[in-house]
Amino acid sequence: MAYLHHGLSKRIIHHNIKPPNIFLDQNDAAKLFDFECAIPIPWSKLREKSDVYSFGILLCEVLTGKKSSDGENSVFTWISYISEYARWPSDDISGTIVEEFCKLYPIEHNVRAQVMDCAKLVKRFVKRNPDHRPNMIEIEKALRLIKTTRY
Repeated sequence: MAYLHHGLSKRIIHHNIKPPNIFLDQNDAAKLFDFECAIPIPWSKLREKSDVYSFGILLCEVLTGKKSSDGENSVFTWISYISEYARWPSDDISGTIVEEFCKLYPIEHNVRAQVMDCAKLVKRFVKRNPDHRPNMIEIEKALRLIKTTRY
């Protein structure tokens, strides 16, 4: 994604980031597919921040096991709560994405800290104002830091 947004002379916005369009190769590296909706966009028009929001939804789905289309129990319901009340993650993590992840997977303390850091990132990805969302280069750096940090 960072390459699509920042590594080409004309940036490309994917416009269709969702689980069915992500595949893992033999080394578990994520590969993005389905560029049907992707088009090069002049710098003055649409912005890549819509892909950042979609990536946040995707990461939220991965962390919770919830789908974006599960009605009242959907990721969008969680995101609305997060955006509206800015209470996530809080000291009381009951009902947060971290707690949902822990229900799905028994994890050690250090992994729980990584999940918490990912949850904090999601909150930045889905801010209502696109200008307050990070770009994909910042996201890539943050995810690499989470992956390599010893908790």
